[in-house]
Amino acid sequence: MGRSLIAAQGYTTSAEDIRRCRQDIIARSEKTNPKMAKICAIKDFFSLSECRDLLFHVQEQRFTLPQIQEALQVLNLKFLGFEMRAQRALSMFRETHPDKRALTSLSLWHEFENKNPDTFRDMYQFWCKKI
Repeated sequence: MGRSLIAAQGYTTSAEDIRRCRQDIIARSEKTNPKMAKICAIKDFFSLSECRDLLFHVQEQRFTLPQIQEALQVLNLKFLGFEMRAQRALSMFRETHPDKRALTSLSLWHEFENKNPDTFRDMYQFWCKKI
């Protein structure tokens, strides 16, 4: 949502534009825009350099779990599991998927993430090994 606003408004990576963008996001969140409010809840939003990294990163590559699964197959790597800060998300996943093997199923995690879009709000952090 933040990146689409940046593109629509033509904000650049200058300090002035980042500050204007933040004010725009704050104003939209105050008008009960829940997606913008989520951005305002991220601590990185309030530091100029961290906001630049969060919303304006020019080299960032965004991957979905199916894309990661495909890349791991191409690279001959086995997915071992996620490093989870949010233990609540892990507990919720285990409630719906009690089999231990489910923890290493990227397709099940993808389903879970679709139902719980904030699961990996920061980024995917995971372990893998060569096959």
